[in-house]
Amino acid sequence: MRILALPLTLALASCITSPQPSVVRGGAEAQRIGRHVWHVVTRGPDFPSTARAADFVLVQAAQTTLARGSHFVILEPAGLRLDDPGAAEELAAPGQGLVIRIVAVRPHAPAPAGAIDAGRLLRSVRARLEAD
Repeated sequence: MRILALPLTLALASCITSPQPSVVRGGAEAQRIGRHVWHVVTRGPDFPSTARAADFVLVQAAQTTLARGSHFVILEPAGLRLDDPGAAEELAAPGQGLVIRIVAVRPHAPAPAGAIDAGRLLRSVRARLEAD
């Protein structure tokens, strides 16, 4: 019985994993690089399209924001507009993604210029992902 106890204990111990970065279904992760600044990137090339990879980056950016604030401003790539048809290419490129600054906006207060409402974005992108 003791002979089986050690291998069984080792096998169970190997199932324990260390904490991982915040990940959306294995598709994107957010890494803190400053006080309110995060780099959000895709994890690996396993996406059926650049649009799908970009959606995972956007979902992760929105979820990271909602855990800490309500809106975010895109710092990099500079000048990126989410309604631009070429935005998916920039977001999905390996190692690129987004650099965002999270901001908190009080209820009924105006958001800073260029700030994106994370809740609204999350609902929109999730609906698009569920439709696919």
